[in-house]
Amino acid sequence: LVLVVATGFVFAGMVGESGNSKTLEITTSVNAVNNFGFSTNKITSVTDTISDAASSYSVGDFGTKYAYYRTNEKGTFYYTLTSSPFVADDTDVTTKIGYALSVDGTPVTVGEGDTSKVLIAKTTVTNGGTAQQIKSYSLGSVALTQADVDVAVSGGYTATLTVTVSST
Repeated sequence: LVLVVATGFVFAGMVGESGNSKTLEITTSVNAVNNFGFSTNKITSVTDTISDAASSYSVGDFGTKYAYYRTNEKGTFYYTLTSSPFVADDTDVTTKIGYALSVDGTPVTVGEGDTSKVLIAKTTVTNGGTAQQIKSYSLGSVALTQADVDVAVSGGYTATLTVTVSST
């Protein structure tokens, strides 16, 4: 003996409820990451730890450093790296010393007459919202211009590299 029971109905919703589905949202947020400056290591990924460079090095101890930026914000910004020639620490001394610096393997000369030599031209960085934007430029092989050194007044001299990030 076989007993067959057939039921057929369309689920029309529970009494007092509308529709036949409900949603639940799970949310999170990601903090803004905006780093730029000078480091002793090359920054290539979002997980790289940034080892900040010291604020000053002697020519002989400079080695290789990196100018970098890293951001996860959507939008556009501009990145520039400039340098002065070596200027005397004694403000009464007007002697300046030019030098060459390798920027991503290309030698760039900062002349003694330059006031602000562009080492990395204004670079447009656009993040369309798909990933972080990360770039490291290697800086190394500092070589003083010997003719400038030969006529320089004795004392300390300092060249200043400046990274600028701007919205225009």
